[in-house]
Amino acid sequence: MTKITTMNRKKYEEELILLQLNDSQFPIGSYSHSYGLENYILKNLIKDSNDTKKYLINYLKTSFYYNDLLAVYLAYNYFIEEKKDELLELNIRLQAQKSQKELREASEKLGSRLISTVHKMDIAMPQKYYDYLDYHKKNDIIIHHAVAYALITASLDIDLTASLLSFAFNMAQNLVITAVKTVPISQFDGQKILYEIYDLIIYLVTKIDKLDEDYYFTAYPGVEVASMQHEVLYSRLYMS
Repeated sequence: MTKITTMNRKKYEEELILLQLNDSQFPIGSYSHSYGLENYILKNLIKDSNDTKKYLINYLKTSFYYNDLLAVYLAYNYFIEEKKDELLELNIRLQAQKSQKELREASEKLGSRLISTVHKMDIAMPQKYYDYLDYHKKNDIIIHHAVAYALITASLDIDLTASLLSFAFNMAQNLVITAVKTVPISQFDGQKILYEIYDLIIYLVTKIDKLDEDYYFTAYPGVEVASMQHEVLYSRLYMS
């Protein structure tokens, strides 16, 4: 068995905190959002595991990649480089970009609950972290989920690539869980899909630093329309 040292203990703790923060049961309510997927299912556009996989791949490499995953990458670097105003502008841009009410409110609430839950866990955070939270509060700017996650992982000096991989896998996992419950597909098929998109997640994370700024926060009408239609459903299982 490997001997525990100060150096490898920190590495182990980083891995554990990422597992905890990105657990589907972490109490911030991420399991209650489908991000428009429920509407696709109700319209019979997603009927089986093959449809689920196609949807997941398209969602991850378009809307999620150019918005929330990008926001984690930018926010992490802004925090490390002490760019307070750029971080503030990032949250303002996310607020404007998320024009659909349900998606915007989901991002706001998940961010707020993530910060609140981490605070209640009594994790030792650097003063810089609290300064950035206060700076947003002073300017009356809401901290979105992706930014809150980046602030926490950067404050804890967790590796950026590991943070991005965990964040992306968490999103994929939540969508697969939604599909298992509502399409429905089997638990086995769900796990098979997650395993089969490992390469995609790795590819997206490792190329995000080369993304052209012209593509930052690109909008995808299909997801937006599905989310808007979801707002007026007579009956629904998910909040978005």
